[in-house]
Amino acid sequence: MRATTADTITGTLAASHLTGTLNPGLLASGSIAATLTFSGAGVPFAISNASSPVVTNLNADKLDGLDSTSFLRITGGSLTGSLDVQDPTTLNFGNVTRQMLNLYNTDYGIGVQTGTLYQRSGSDFSWFKGGTHDDNANAPGSGGIENMRLGSTGSLYLLGHKAGVNVQNRTTAGKQWATYAYDGATGDTYRIWSNLAGDLLTLDESGALTTTGKITAPAVSASTYSLVCQGRLFLRHHDLLYCYDIRR
Repeated sequence: MRATTADTITGTLAASHLTGTLNPGLLASGSIAATLTFSGAGVPFAISNASSPVVTNLNADKLDGLDSTSFLRITGGSLTGSLDVQDPTTLNFGNVTRQMLNLYNTDYGIGVQTGTLYQRSGSDFSWFKGGTHDDNANAPGSGGIENMRLGSTGSLYLLGHKAGVNVQNRTTAGKQWATYAYDGATGDTYRIWSNLAGDLLTLDESGALTTTGKITAPAVSASTYSLVCQGRLFLRHHDLLYCYDIRR
């Protein structure tokens, strides 16, 4: 026979010997010196307080060998290391319009307006190819190239060798046009190009204009055409060409 009050149990206590609810009042202050092992397949213990399902004063700092500060809070909290989003995981920001990402305070960020995706900058936008991070403005870093920049005043800069704007024909996808600056052996030139005929018009640093075709002058009358070039007025009347210096 065992005492119903003070007593000591040594050895293994079979689970079948414990039935019903163990009143916490029977466990006075103290500690369990040995390791407590939960061998069941389910959760080790259940909490019946549905309105506040927590274990009061449970020290979980070393739960599973991890410190509680290693976990990111659902509300608030900060990451001190890198976050890898592995396939097939995605980041979802819901369907409410706002600035979702603040990259450097709220002055630099990405957000969504009604029907619009926007990017915000306190000054410039730059697009780099290759390179590494550099704190200096518009600097692509070691080995990098700045291909394009949108300045704070709204000016768009297309940079790099043969930088230009390519335009596809509205009605024929196979026809394309481009305008670009070219730093060649004979100096800088500005060109208009077609994928069907190559460079059609070239303007060099001296102001000389070269075309692979002809320039059609606007008609003054049915038989007279005029063209102003380098401060001179050229008039063509029938088969005669007249040149007047209009630089004053």
